[in-house]
Amino acid sequence: MPVAIVSERSTYGREVDSAIGFARLNNPDYVKDAKTFQKAAHGIDYTFNWFYADNRDIAYFASGLLPRRAKGTAFDFPRWGDRRHDWQGWLGFKAHVREVNPERGYFVSWNNRQSPKWAAPDNIWAWGSVHRSDALEEKIRRDIRGSRTVSLTRAVGIMADAATQDTRATSVLPWLLKAIGRDRRTTEARTALKRWVRAGAPRVDRDRDGAYAHQQAIALFDTGGRTAITPWRTT
Repeated sequence: MPVAIVSERSTYGREVDSAIGFARLNNPDYVKDAKTFQKAAHGIDYTFNWFYADNRDIAYFASGLLPRRAKGTAFDFPRWGDRRHDWQGWLGFKAHVREVNPERGYFVSWNNRQSPKWAAPDNIWAWGSVHRSDALEEKIRRDIRGSRTVSLTRAVGIMADAATQDTRATSVLPWLLKAIGRDRRTTEARTALKRWVRAGAPRVDRDRDGAYAHQQAIALFDTGGRTAITPWRTT
């Protein structure tokens, strides 16, 4: 049975169409508040995350020329390339992920699922429960606990810290260490990994010596998915 593998994006050959949305975003007679900002961003076909803020509101909109899938389409499996599974047009404004003034008072976005029920793009296959945005979220929640405010300087610091943090390690490694157990042959390896996690699992060379701090733990973690943990010694 012949099959077809399609890699073309919905925007190919339609790049100029997004000029409408960009023109609206740059037109103060069009964008006057959070709602009109979202309407303007909807005119952009590229899949981007857009944010808005004025002295009253903050807002978010996920743009994109997104296909409306045929009924019965299973996103996780191949599908026949016949008329039954053809796209049924494009998602309208109301079907896009958007929000104005979230209850928690802020937005966090960094390569994460846009909403709980939003599917991953076809070329990503699936999203798990761990996202890079977790590194931002955890620090913001910690800072606003009690005060409800974060200074601009601190917000920049949060972004800088998160940019060098291994979110996989902070979210998954503690569970892996529990699964490994306390075999005395892995004591040295486990100790190094625990120190790295307690430090926030950074991947940064602050003293500019050409190697990460906690380099040995990072090397072990990076190879752990390909090889079983065996008795390990530092050099």
